[in-house]
Amino acid sequence: MENQKNSQFSFLVQSIVIGLPAGIGTASLISLIISYIIHDGGYHPVHPALTAVSGSVLNAVLLQSSVSAIIGAVFSAAQTIWNQESWNLTQQTLLDFAVRFTAILTGGWMCRWYPHTAAGILRMTVIFSAVYFVIWLVQWLINYHRVQQINQILR
Repeated sequence: MENQKNSQFSFLVQSIVIGLPAGIGTASLISLIISYIIHDGGYHPVHPALTAVSGSVLNAVLLQSSVSAIIGAVFSAAQTIWNQESWNLTQQTLLDFAVRFTAILTGGWMCRWYPHTAAGILRMTVIFSAVYFVIWLVQWLINYHRVQQINQILR
């Protein structure tokens, strides 16, 4: 039992360490894509509203990089929820959604990724929920197909 807890803790720490740079990398990639879409010849590393409240582009990038690292760590650590075999799929899904949604909503608020209005929060909620559902459904279908293949072999 103690060995299993140590293994779970080690996996959690490893997930967090991997998630920190993954979060920064993801945010950087998104800023590159947005800059390409804007297509004005400039690089837009952060939302202009974040630059305005941070006092400089450098401060804004430092804040967004820190927040993105934390979001990456949270997202990476959240995968350990799926290792809890005593929880059913609904419990795992709801907790995973809540953890990831809280991280994105909070980080997005801090980095000004969406307007600080009810409509902005609603739009962010709808977008996150839709993306989460699509990813969840694809993962479920992949796992369902794998189980069907295993059952075919066992028959």
